[in-house]
Amino acid sequence: MNPDHILVLQMRGHVDILIDYVAQCDNYDDYKANEPVCSASVLHLLQIGELANGLSEDFRNHNKDIPWKSIVGLRNIIAHHYGDLNYKRIWEIMFTEIPRFSYWLKEIFI
Repeated sequence: MNPDHILVLQMRGHVDILIDYVAQCDNYDDYKANEPVCSASVLHLLQIGELANGLSEDFRNHNKDIPWKSIVGLRNIIAHHYGDLNYKRIWEIMFTEIPRFSYWLKEIFI
């Protein structure tokens, strides 16, 4: 299997977990009150960014609809500014952008 496809499959695993986390919370307040989910979700987002950073340039260029730069950028923010994270924005990313990202990742292999 192509190394890029392996990375995409790993990202899909993290995305699926994040979608499960969103399903456990009715809103941002529920999310923020659930410390284990809140902390773990950030680590899954970090992992997604790390994996995206490992994709080949050709793969990213072939899949330009996906905001790879933003995904890697979020990883950098989480890694370097963990104590200053905007959890409201993290929730918004999980609630609105992760389902779209999940769709894109699944479309890559169809």
